[in-house]
Amino acid sequence: MKVLFTTILFVSLSTMANPSLKLPAFNINKYLPSNDEIQVAENHFNNKDYNKAFKASQSLAKRGDQYSQYKISLMYFLGLGVEKDIYKAYGWAFLSNLSNNITYKNNFSSIKNSLSPEQLKVAEQEKVAIFSDYNNVRVSQRIRNAIKKDLPKCTGSRIRGSLTACAPQNISCGATLPDGSFFEGGSECYEAAAKRDPLYIANMKTNIKTMNKFIEAELEKLGTVTVTKVK
Repeated sequence: MKVLFTTILFVSLSTMANPSLKLPAFNINKYLPSNDEIQVAENHFNNKDYNKAFKASQSLAKRGDQYSQYKISLMYFLGLGVEKDIYKAYGWAFLSNLSNNITYKNNFSSIKNSLSPEQLKVAEQEKVAIFSDYNNVRVSQRIRNAIKKDLPKCTGSRIRGSLTACAPQNISCGATLPDGSFFEGGSECYEAAAKRDPLYIANMKTNIKTMNKFIEAELEKLGTVTVTKVK
């Protein structure tokens, strides 16, 4: 169950401007398919709740998880949780086949060998459509855009300006109750506070730059530098 981008180096934030708040560091993993999500989909499948299994696996597959791409190719081919579609099965099997996993490669070969020459022509068209929407470049662009969308909109330039553009402010993530006990706010409050931290913002920008380099390298492998609008 290999999750996309595990081989890419992302910078981790080691210190915060206000460590007493125990603010969270920026974590790229929140934008990637998680092992917990994959396990939920797997549990649905093992429990033969194929409708839920397909829905969960499809979402993960579209976000770049190759195991889920393999899984929905099987479900399309067998008609489990979704209407049987040998062409979509072929397309998703091809996408997972791009890894070095022998199980995924065998699955692709098995589906391909089951198709007639006429069916294979249609399947090849579906393969191109699926690859165009969910290859590594497209998935990477969506993740990069999600990070860019989450960049705090502070005063000054958040791209070229100084790190003080989002200087920390006093943000309360808790309160002392009448009985003297302390009520702590939720994780969203702490994350909102962290996003005011200059180092947190710098870390987000560094990850965006890293992903841009990865995308450029992948585009060169595809033999094109044309970037279309991401859905």
